[in-house]
Amino acid sequence: MESNIWNSIIFKLPNPHFLQTHEWGQGEGEVWLAAYLHCMEYGREDEKERDLSSFDFHPSAACLILKKTIPMGGMSARLSILYAPKGPLLDWTNEPLRKRVLNDLQTFARKQGAIFLKMDPDVVLGTGVPSSQEDLIDQQGSW
Repeated sequence: MESNIWNSIIFKLPNPHFLQTHEWGQGEGEVWLAAYLHCMEYGREDEKERDLSSFDFHPSAACLILKKTIPMGGMSARLSILYAPKGPLLDWTNEPLRKRVLNDLQTFARKQGAIFLKMDPDVVLGTGVPSSQEDLIDQQGSW
């Protein structure tokens, strides 16, 4: 995927992070292989036919996944580990979307022969000093 297209996708999503950019995925290329996964706006059938190069689309989720193959001796299956640095990117308060994306990532990991998929999205749990008057719980992080 071209860097300008991928980056325009992630910058249309909540809390984009530079560790999800096309450039980050390419920079890790000596050890990790990059996969760029995205889905269009949940429930909008017309989005399936959109040309991503037109920049006129509404992404609902995206995830840069880095894959590393684990060398195994003998006749064993090729295993891999997957890592989504600061991803996936989506509206975490949207429960149907969240479930769909996590299920799709689980399916992707199985197809890749992954022993695990590490994810560390930026989901804010709250702000302020705990147990103080400024302590505010963010509902987005409390799912």
